Amino acid sequence: GTTRQQLEGRHREIREELAPLLAIPTMKELNDGILAEESRLLNVREEIRAVEARMAAAANSVGVPVPAAAAARGPGGRPSYAGAVPYGSRQRQPKKPPSPTALKREINRMLVEYRTRKRKCMDFAEELSDAMERKTKDVVGDRVLCLDTDEAEWGRWVDGNFPGKMFGASGKPNQGGGG
Repeated sequence: GTTRQQLEGRHREIREELAPLLAIPTMKELNDGILAEESRLLNVREEIRAVEARMAAAANSVGVPVPAAAAARGPGGRPSYAGAVPYGSRQRQPKKPPSPTALKREINRMLVEYRTRKRKCMDFAEELSDAMERKTKDVVGDRVLCLDTDEAEWGRWVDGNFPGKMFGASGKPNQGGGG
């Protein structure tokens, strides 16, 4: 039995030594891999040429002179990236400011949206306070929902849709905050 155990041990040692050697690819595997990668490279180059052709066609249809498009090419007709600006670092052209009427329309649209959301939120807070049998002020304030209300932030404000209806701290109209 000892000779058999010695032989099995030696067999295991040899297999452990051979494992890294067998992991090295053969010349045929390397050649096949190279051919596959070269084929992928050719496909990518064809795609690049197709994209460049579309870009040139688009530049021609827009009216960019051919010499200007050719100047962007480096040696061998490949694109030149000399002096290229990294992606995302270009500044965008500022938008033309909207007309005053368009600006007023947008502000009024946002104000209407704000008021509807505010009313829905306050209706929910009132329903919740009724269900909890607490004051709305306590539910909205720091004790339950911890909401920052306009009244807490700006004092008082008048809702233009309901003349005479005032929100916020008590006092005379148009005094004590936001106005």
